[in-house]
Amino acid sequence: MGNGVGNCMDRDEIMNYVNKGIYNGTGGINIDDLISANIDVAVVSIPPNYGSGEPNLGIYRKLLSNGISIITADKTGLALDFSGLLKLANDNDAQIRYRATVMAGTPAIDLVRGLRGRSVRDIKAVLNATTNFVLTKIEGGSSSRDAIDLAVKEKLAEPDPRIDLDGWDAGAKLVILANELGFKSTLRDVKLTGFNVNEDDVRKAIKEGKRFKQVAWADFLKGRLTVSIIPVNNDSILASVNGNYNAIEISVGDDMITLRGPAGPSRTTAEVLMTDLMEIQAIKRSR
Repeated sequence: MGNGVGNCMDRDEIMNYVNKGIYNGTGGINIDDLISANIDVAVVSIPPNYGSGEPNLGIYRKLLSNGISIITADKTGLALDFSGLLKLANDNDAQIRYRATVMAGTPAIDLVRGLRGRSVRDIKAVLNATTNFVLTKIEGGSSSRDAIDLAVKEKLAEPDPRIDLDGWDAGAKLVILANELGFKSTLRDVKLTGFNVNEDDVRKAIKEGKRFKQVAWADFLKGRLTVSIIPVNNDSILASVNGNYNAIEISVGDDMITLRGPAGPSRTTAEVLMTDLMEIQAIKRSR
């Protein structure tokens, strides 16, 4: 192994390395400097860009092409080029680990990965905390505008909340889960309905034993990926989650597997990134 983040054994050593050479003093990272530092692993946590995919995709491709493994919480690269990035990692004896991209604090990717080869019919999931927050506020009497403004103010949403509310975030996560099961797709294949809810309908649903949720749905039998806000029966695990909690229902044959847990907060996400680092270390030591 080279000298760098990949073989640092404690946080003090990691921070010492970062302070010496990676952080360029202007609030960003120079990728060429990072590569020349002869590191093994780069932890990438940057804002998404689901339009052009840049600079995210360029960063991933350059690191992997130089044999540098990646640990990331950013969904952009995998949502737009899952197969390509994994092939690039394999061709250059590098790895890419991304547990923190979906449900972060709950091992959703591990669960779905464990279902490879089984007859998974579909996945239905509530994967976006911001939309959860906004819909819950509307249920309680807030207007859509006030609920969205509050989500932005409390930093529960991106500065542009449409990334969350219009389904881009949930769609990206759904694509990652689908690819884990061998359903090759990108975010371009997901039909996004957007945040088109009627406040009165949201409140009326409560009285009818339902709740409106943003549901990401991978229907493998029909080959269809969608994200839309729909009423969900209260007896579904999808209706049970609020705020930072997410939930997944997976139909496997005639059975149903469910998972419910926290997506964050940021400290939990950081711990998951560390879990991925430990896994990469263990693989390198076993070679």
